[in-house]
Amino acid sequence: TSAVSRTTTVTLTAGSAQATITVTQAGATPSGGFLRLDYGAAQDVGSSSTQVWPRLWTDQLTWSAQTNASWLTLDSTSGTTTLDATSGERYAWVGVRAAANLGAMRMGTITITAGGMTVTATYFQASAADVSPVVTVSPNAVSFGSGAGSAVTVTVATSGAYWHVLEDWLPSWLEVTPQWGVSGDTVTVTAKTANMDQADRIDYVDLMTPKADGGANGKRLKVTQAGAVSPDTISLTSTELSFGATNASGLAVVITTSGPSWSAQPGCSWLEFLTPTANVSGTGLSILPLPNTSTSPRTCVVTVTAGSAQATITVTQAGATPAPANRFESFTLSADLNGDGRGDILAVEATSGTLRVFSTTASGTLQTNWQAATGIGGQRVFGPGDWDGDKKADVVTVATDGTMWLRRGNGVGGLAAPTQNGRGWSAYRIVPCGDLNGDKTNDLLAIDAAGKLWLYPGNGKGGFLLGRTEVGHGWTGFDLYAAGDLNNDQKADILAVNSSGVLYAYLGKGNGQFQTPVQVGQGWGTFTLASGADLNGDGLADIVGRNDSTGVLYYYQGKGTGQFAAAKQIATDW
Repeated sequence: TSAVSRTTTVTLTAGSAQATITVTQAGATPSGGFLRLDYGAAQDVGSSSTQVWPRLWTDQLTWSAQTNASWLTLDSTSGTTTLDATSGERYAWVGVRAAANLGAMRMGTITITAGGMTVTATYFQASAADVSPVVTVSPNAVSFGSGAGSAVTVTVATSGAYWHVLEDWLPSWLEVTPQWGVSGDTVTVTAKTANMDQADRIDYVDLMTPKADGGANGKRLKVTQAGAVSPDTISLTSTELSFGATNASGLAVVITTSGPSWSAQPGCSWLEFLTPTANVSGTGLSILPLPNTSTSPRTCVVTVTAGSAQATITVTQAGATPAPANRFESFTLSADLNGDGRGDILAVEATSGTLRVFSTTASGTLQTNWQAATGIGGQRVFGPGDWDGDKKADVVTVATDGTMWLRRGNGVGGLAAPTQNGRGWSAYRIVPCGDLNGDKTNDLLAIDAAGKLWLYPGNGKGGFLLGRTEVGHGWTGFDLYAAGDLNNDQKADILAVNSSGVLYAYLGKGNGQFQTPVQVGQGWGTFTLASGADLNGDGLADIVGRNDSTGVLYYYQGKGTGQFAAAKQIATDW
């Protein structure tokens, strides 16, 4: 089974006579065979004529060689191998001559064959001008994790024509491909084996380019492989936390790790950490969710990291208790419907569609209420005052099909059967107002889809004069309200709330136009507002507002300056 041949003798004896038989056995051919060179697959030679002697090692008895370069010649293209008694392997020297290089840097190869196996040696010959060529790599240092199989790519540049890897010095745990190239090519460096030691291991890959004197210049690529570490671990005292919709204090989870520290990241914006988000093993993470204003429960995952280990904490928060449904789907203010000298509130019940009238006291609070009409659900309701010129307050409604209906008041709280006095209003947001243009009749404002504000002059008989006038634009993001006379100048005004919930007063000029708006409130985005009547009988226009999330109704007494007094609660479950 040895690759070395062996000899022994057999002795034959007959009486006093003896004879011997000499037996010689050749060495075995190792399974698969082998063929290699003393040095790596690349070799540098100078620009002048020179000879090199690569040595091959094999288990074969004969070899042959050839070259692909005219400037390389072989002393012999075939030969036999010699047994090395120490190693038991066979070897041969192959004479290779390189002609002087009178041109640019060049490359050539020789291919050696033995027993069907081949090995290639690549020769790089500098030109006479390549006195000190330069090689650079980018990046000049790379790193791997401790495991096997990781690979990185670096770019090699050289002022010479070629570069190659110095294979003789290549660490056994690294693989570099390709072994040579031209300037600008890339090489891939792969960690073939895992680092089983805890310490990092650092080695170098040498990339060379030949010089005219037969030497080579090179650049070292530093390669670092991290040391093996014990698996990181995390343990938590709790992996699930549950909270109500509102919480005054947080809950803590104690975190224990195999390493010295941990860090935590919330998976959503509604979680707060009451303790640092990074700490040492054995400390707690206190978590508090912000109040949940939605009625739906919500879940968030907190990720805790310690080294390579991760764990999660699932945080669940209940939804808020649903707010009670508002009793009234809509409401508005009206001039005095029952003859008590104070304005009233019109409200449409959400469940039945019944229109109810609420009278008020001298302090603006609610008094009695009664049914004024049925079947009003889904309609827009307005209390424009005297709409038909009979000195009694009326009610105007607009159905979903855009038809306008007048319900004439009788002065003692009752309303007559509706009569149609318009159509085509479904595309408009309308507000019947007081006398805007100074002709002693109540008028109407309407906002179209383009945000234009139109004035429709009333005719004093429940209808409108021919023609309309544009009195504004840019009203798309506003809700408009009739306001009565806010500043006691005997001219009708309006109120408007923008998309940010800011309340503005537009004081009328008495000619259908308005003064520059003045901010008179804010925070109305979650409120429903009603205006346009004097609820306490002091001759000044007031407003009411409902908090839509709680159903509480507030009264705001007008000051006669366009401003209002502080809110006063006058009803709940509204």
